[in-house]
Amino acid sequence: MNNLILDSKKDESGVNVTRYKRTFGENEVEFAKVSRKTADVDSLLTLISRYDTGVNRLMIQYCIGLFKRAVLEKLESGRAVNILGLGTMYINATFKADGSPDLSVGFTPSAEAAEAVKNLETSVSDSVTLMPEIEEVYDLKTKSSDGKVSLGKDIRLYGKRMKLVDSETETAFVAFAPCGQNGIITETDKSLWNKVFASELSTNKPSELQFYLPDSLTAGTYKIIISTCYSAGKKTSNPSVRTGEFDTVIKVEDSSSSSSD
Repeated sequence: MNNLILDSKKDESGVNVTRYKRTFGENEVEFAKVSRKTADVDSLLTLISRYDTGVNRLMIQYCIGLFKRAVLEKLESGRAVNILGLGTMYINATFKADGSPDLSVGFTPSAEAAEAVKNLETSVSDSVTLMPEIEEVYDLKTKSSDGKVSLGKDIRLYGKRMKLVDSETETAFVAFAPCGQNGIITETDKSLWNKVFASELSTNKPSELQFYLPDSLTAGTYKIIISTCYSAGKKTSNPSVRTGEFDTVIKVEDSSSSSSD
């Protein structure tokens, strides 16, 4: 997040909107993000001093601190808080896996705040960040790409932008998500998916991944999903996690009854 520090001159107005297109299976999803420029307290005080040159800057800072303290106290008591008519901070609730509530804070802008951004000048750019793409799954035991792989054996994935790169511990992996014959994933808890991490690969390239199927995997049907922060060789200080899914349902078969290699 960038801080927008203002001086005595008027800062540039307008926002940059980036359009993203992502393909998940047969569906293409389009969404937009606005590049965020954050004005801090000092920049707001600079604006206020332009409205009234005789304003006591230290007193305003002191009052802002008291206002913040009061808002937090109201939230801590379970209240929603209207922030100077600009919108309302309120308490959200979701449930954790153990059934206990997980509370967070949401914000709904007022009509006045929403109206303030209606006429902003915008510049639009298209995202060139692409998701990992799996084009082929090859079973080295059967030397086949027929959608079947042998339990406990070596397989190879061919595609684009697949190299496993982490931004944090274990954010990059190849996952086997249980699914039906129709390709609908039946296990929504991603922590229960069978995963292969970068350290377990014998080949880790953008166009090729090779590894043994994990011992925890059982016979059945799966979707193969790649999660990685690979950015096509471009170094970035905050790489995002990108996810790609193989369209074809993969059948994992028990090879114990087959002849050995």
